[in-house]
Amino acid sequence: MRSRRSRTHAARSTQQFDLPTRPHVGADRRRDGAGAGRNRGTMSDPSPPHFASDSPATVSLNCILQIAESAGLADLDAFGAKITVSAYETADPETAVNRLEQFLASTSDPKPILRELETQPDARLVLLTLLANSRFFTDVLMRQPEMFLWLLHEGDLHMSRLLSHYRREVRRTMAAHPDSTELRRVLSRMRRREMVRIGLRDILNLGTVEETTREISELAQALTAAAAETAYAEMTARYGEPMTEPSPSNPARPCGMCVLGMGKLGGRELNFSSDIDLIFIYDEEGQTTGLLPDGRRTAPQSNHVFFTRMGEAIVKFLSGRDTEAQLYRVDMRLRPEGKSGPLARSLDSFLNYLRQQARDWERLAYLKARVLTGPATLAERIYRFTQEFVFSETDPALIVREVERLKEMIDREVTNSDVYHREVKRGYGGIREIEFVVFAMQIIYGRMHRALRARNIFVAIERLREVNLLPEADANFLLEAYSHLREVEHCLQMEGEAQTHLLPEPGPQLDLVARKCGFTNGADLMSHHEAIANRVHEHFTQFFQHDTEAVERLSRELLAVLNPETPEEEATALLARHGLGEVRDLRLLRDLAYGTREIFISAEGQRSFEQMLPSLLRLTRESPNPTAVLPLLHSFMLAIKGITYYYELVAQHPDILRLLVRLFGSSPVFGRVLIAHPEFFDAIISSRLVYEPGPPEEQAGRLSAAVGAARAMDRRLVLLRRAVRFEELLIAVRHLLDLAPLPATLAALARAADAALATALPLAAERTVDRFSPGLERPALRAACDELMQRARTQFTVIALGKYGGGELNFLGDLDVVFVFDETDESPFRGNSATKTWTTLAHDITAVLGENVQGGRAYAIDTRLRPHGRNSPLATAFGSYLTYLTEEAEIWELQTFLRARHAWGNAALTSALRDAAARRREDLDTQNIADEMRTMRRRLEESVANADADRGEFKRSPGGLVDIEFALQYLGLTGALTDAQTRGSYFDALAAASDSDSEAFASLAALDPPYSALRAAETAVRLVRGVGESVPPVAPEDLRAVEHLLQIKDGTLLAHLAQIRAQVREHLGKISTRI
Repeated sequence: MRSRRSRTHAARSTQQFDLPTRPHVGADRRRDGAGAGRNRGTMSDPSPPHFASDSPATVSLNCILQIAESAGLADLDAFGAKITVSAYETADPETAVNRLEQFLASTSDPKPILRELETQPDARLVLLTLLANSRFFTDVLMRQPEMFLWLLHEGDLHMSRLLSHYRREVRRTMAAHPDSTELRRVLSRMRRREMVRIGLRDILNLGTVEETTREISELAQALTAAAAETAYAEMTARYGEPMTEPSPSNPARPCGMCVLGMGKLGGRELNFSSDIDLIFIYDEEGQTTGLLPDGRRTAPQSNHVFFTRMGEAIVKFLSGRDTEAQLYRVDMRLRPEGKSGPLARSLDSFLNYLRQQARDWERLAYLKARVLTGPATLAERIYRFTQEFVFSETDPALIVREVERLKEMIDREVTNSDVYHREVKRGYGGIREIEFVVFAMQIIYGRMHRALRARNIFVAIERLREVNLLPEADANFLLEAYSHLREVEHCLQMEGEAQTHLLPEPGPQLDLVARKCGFTNGADLMSHHEAIANRVHEHFTQFFQHDTEAVERLSRELLAVLNPETPEEEATALLARHGLGEVRDLRLLRDLAYGTREIFISAEGQRSFEQMLPSLLRLTRESPNPTAVLPLLHSFMLAIKGITYYYELVAQHPDILRLLVRLFGSSPVFGRVLIAHPEFFDAIISSRLVYEPGPPEEQAGRLSAAVGAARAMDRRLVLLRRAVRFEELLIAVRHLLDLAPLPATLAALARAADAALATALPLAAERTVDRFSPGLERPALRAACDELMQRARTQFTVIALGKYGGGELNFLGDLDVVFVFDETDESPFRGNSATKTWTTLAHDITAVLGENVQGGRAYAIDTRLRPHGRNSPLATAFGSYLTYLTEEAEIWELQTFLRARHAWGNAALTSALRDAAARRREDLDTQNIADEMRTMRRRLEESVANADADRGEFKRSPGGLVDIEFALQYLGLTGALTDAQTRGSYFDALAAASDSDSEAFASLAALDPPYSALRAAETAVRLVRGVGESVPPVAPEDLRAVEHLLQIKDGTLLAHLAQIRAQVREHLGKISTRI
């Protein structure tokens, strides 16, 4: 396993920090044979790893044990073995142990650390990994030993921290330390602590390269902002507030300065030893007031002097000579006129420079310019001017020649040396070659495609793919190559926080770097690196033969398609080259481009549509159902208000267009939901909900807030359905964009149903109160509802069954529930029985969720699984249910109750019923279970309509989903699987079966892929057809859409499902011949 290499840019999901089981750097290095003085054991010698008796690591380990003994640890042999085993999980076991000795020896009180190391495998992994991978991190830990416990308990290693977090931390620190000298020292300690945390996340593969570089950059941004704020306060205390020059029409106003981050800081791409490139731009000329904060006066100074000295103070704050308090090396050479230019200049002076003096290569530099801190209005003007400069009309060939010239200058420094092929930044096939190609393409085409005006290179590569300027394979390679090169760079720099990009020559040092990067040895690393470098260099050299006119030719062709003067026959023929050759498609596109009699689209909106048209056509062609996209997109775009704004937004953010096309081309049912509720679009794109859905409490909060916006019951029912549709739409979009695997999607749907149930309960309670006590005034009604809800939480429970109970609810799925109440307590309504009260509440719950009002049903509720089914009251008394499960329940009912899950109310009632069912199962005869289940299975097979069977029904038919479910339930009823295994997700139960050595369980584990495949087919059919069935569609376009979603070849769905069902039957026979 090469854990660092397996981490790609595309892996953006936030992963839970689970160190004992997740792969990490060094996980397979126990097989690499590197390192002297170490013994691992072999197949014939399975002894645990240990160090040779004469190795320095053994000496260090003995010293560690002496420290442990002094600290009171009892079992020193076991502790030493644990340390040794954990050390062998790192890239450099001997260094890890040597540095651990130094760390413990430097700590005044090692007891808390030793206790963690003795009892927590995570603690050993975290500490020894840090020590093995970085001398710099070791030095930081020795200076700040408390950091180790902070990392374990407060470091949030599973989370990527955002700029907002760093800003809060910096602000808190600034408030606690008003003295700037002390503040620098404290912030420096904070920076080192955060860099260790970010580095550890990087080493343990808990974040992507993009996340790592963004975290480093946003930490630098927060600290730079602190330096600017501190410097401004110092200058105003010395000179007074800077003001603009007054005029008859414009009185004097306060003047501010923006700090621009350039280079990798501007692109949020800093590495572990980056300089930070800054530029200082202030508002305009003028002078200070001379009035100091304490009321004294001093001689006014020009704004130029004020902001120049403020800039000097910022640089000093960040890069002062005190190494203990140094934050960053600051490079000001990218400012206008470089070293010879003023440190700070006014906006007018900056604009004049861009228009009159700036050289072509500076377009590449200002492409990355980003305001880190300063007045928002000034920042907006700076952005506008830099964008105009970078993307002004220019000869593309000039940009290409400028890139070639810059690369030649860099090459002269390294090409003729022996480091050319080992320099990962400036060398052959290195970081710079990728950056230059991407930046040049951005500048050449950014004027036409505003989406390309991105500072971050990962985003830029994706955008180039989205607008069809990079083939998908090339974009994927460049992302993978850039990630690899930056990962290697991180490994090199983390060791000593040195600004190095040079791989060692072949030998022990290269082997060590290779192991840190997740490779077996140096030869393995270099083989992989050279393959990447060769392809990168090939891309780079091909760029100089780049046809910069091709995109403009395509643009002219598409403009001809949209031009109403182009005859439909000619335009349709042109459109057919892009996979859409119908006259209907042409007319829809022209409506979308130029509007209709009812819909006006401004000239700016028309230009934005023209920009996004190539991407729209490509995404449509690649969608599961291309014929559905344009009609739905047409309906949606013409339904929303402010279409020009949305066109401009989509033109700048191709991921939004991808979302829309993927939705419309995959799921007409959810496409129509979006068309019916265009306000959902704003909620989706203005938040991070698609990419960061948040905890279940937030989902419940959204539903509750939506319903709480109205007072009338009818309106609240409508709002509940709208809120449920929004949550389902979010889940569908996440699934269609491959942001959530299928098990997570189904679990999210079950959680949404839980949240809807919890939201429906107060509405149902209000209905119930109104039935028993009609005509109450609002305060009395609210009090009565509150009392009923309070009683319900202790006397009433809702139990989820079936797929809802197992947390695997699919789109358009029913909610199988039973309602249970404690009959020993009196009804909250005087003169009424408990049965009548709780049965009424149960009826009202099903009505609140299941009534077909405006917006349809929230959910279809199925209560037929209660004792005696439809012939019994909707709510069952707890005592009666207990007796029923113990004495009367048939095997199929116990089978159903295997997945009983508490959904709302008194959880103790649910637990007691589950326990009763479990005791009853212990008394069942295995032969009877098998006979009953076989009979039941046959009935289900026979219930499949002939037409559905002929079309390949895959739920109740032989080898379908029910076969796998019955296999799991049979093993649950007979005790072969635990209650916990059969109660939860069947995905988890099937995966867990692989841990068993028995033949039956091996066959059960073999059902894992078929179960996933059949559930995926079920999900695809429901998304495409909008019906809750498990039958392949008949319509050819729907059939192709399902196949596309399942990523199988066109025309193969029926054969694909038949093959899976045959596999299920084969493995089923091995589990038990009785089923």
